[in-house]
Amino acid sequence: MESDSVIYIRAKAYVQVAMELLAGQFQKSEAQRVTGPGEWKRDSESTFRLRDFELPYWRNAIIFREKTLHALAEYKLFVQAMQVYPIFARYFGTLVGTKRGGRGFRVEDIADHLLWAMAQKMGGLNFDPDEFDQLYKEFDADIRRDDVEYVAVAPIVGFKSEVFPISLDSDFEIDRLTDEEIIRCLRLSVYPGIDLGGIIHITNPCGVRHRFRENKLFGDISSERGVLQAEQEFIVSRVLDVAHCLRLFKSGRVAIPSLVSFATHWPLNGGTSSVGIEPPSARGEFVLSAEEGKAFAQFWPKFINARQTSFVDAAIRRFGYAGERFRPQDRLVDFMICAESLFLSDVGESKERGEMRFRLSLRFGLFAEIEGYSRVDAFRLMRSAYDSRSAIVHGGSVEESDLKLPSIGTVALMKFVEAVEEALRSALHKAIELEPFAKNKLVDWDALALGQSQRTHGA
Repeated sequence: MESDSVIYIRAKAYVQVAMELLAGQFQKSEAQRVTGPGEWKRDSESTFRLRDFELPYWRNAIIFREKTLHALAEYKLFVQAMQVYPIFARYFGTLVGTKRGGRGFRVEDIADHLLWAMAQKMGGLNFDPDEFDQLYKEFDADIRRDDVEYVAVAPIVGFKSEVFPISLDSDFEIDRLTDEEIIRCLRLSVYPGIDLGGIIHITNPCGVRHRFRENKLFGDISSERGVLQAEQEFIVSRVLDVAHCLRLFKSGRVAIPSLVSFATHWPLNGGTSSVGIEPPSARGEFVLSAEEGKAFAQFWPKFINARQTSFVDAAIRRFGYAGERFRPQDRLVDFMICAESLFLSDVGESKERGEMRFRLSLRFGLFAEIEGYSRVDAFRLMRSAYDSRSAIVHGGSVEESDLKLPSIGTVALMKFVEAVEEALRSALHKAIELEPFAKNKLVDWDALALGQSQRTHGA
């Protein structure tokens, strides 16, 4: 369109004249260091360092000569062209944003954007017509855009993988974090590594990445913020699902403490927000081989589908919550809630809840297929776990002399809890493969106990 070419021509004329004027008045010099809150920069392959903020010489040049630049005929013609073109004019004198927030824009904020972008790109007050064309193309696309892309990243502490990315959905993946994503996290004190005091050591900067879009709004955007909390909870829940799925997939300690979100499109790409997800106590080490990474991507949709059944979902959540705990007593309590959700889902009224200890242990022994365990071994493991849980929740202490494992004998509580975890992980994997489930139970328990088919869903 003719209006498009006029704006392009006038924008280019303004930026070129402004650059030439500033270059004639300011010589290139060292950046000015500013003490106080600094900025994070990559220091080496595995470290980021908090350094003094540096103000490039061209920044002060543009600021100090702002009135002179805005008095230029080229500037006035550029502004006039934008003001008569609705796509550009809609930004002037109003609030622009999404339901996540916004800001007001002055005419000069829009008009000077290309000037600032050119100085940043060139590292000085030089005008390059080819670079300008590329910058203008991006500027024009952002101005016309009716939505804004956001990225939400959640660093996975202690996670290592031999394959990236691990695609979980079209807009959802586990991947290496970019430097920009890491710095956004560090600015909000979300550390995807070890804090050494002004230096962050990051050997495996990995995280969950979720991309989404929000409609661009003009004017009063406060009425749109009411749905923000629900959408934020959805994203947090989705990221937490990854933590639960990793813990269920294989043994290892993994933590996803926080979620950091930011817009990728100008003019809303300056702000960053964060929200807490898990306590940091769960951090440890979790490693996926290349083969396991591919298997995890295949396991993910089965995991999500199984969670559509309420009692399986409750079991998976409790298994995942155990991964957040540090004390073995707390982990055992969560594991046993997981076991009851999975194996006693059909026990409803109080008159049916007789001898829970025996019923849970028997069903677990019949259903679980644990390497190195007979059915009797599995029965006894769950019975001991139930007794230990009962002692813990009623304020008693666990008698470690009663904690025995097949082929090992008496073990410490930590070792026993690890065995219960692995046994329940195996049972949950089998349960997920069984989907679809009966209405309110994993299998027909009576039929299983009598040696008949387990898959009698109508029972």
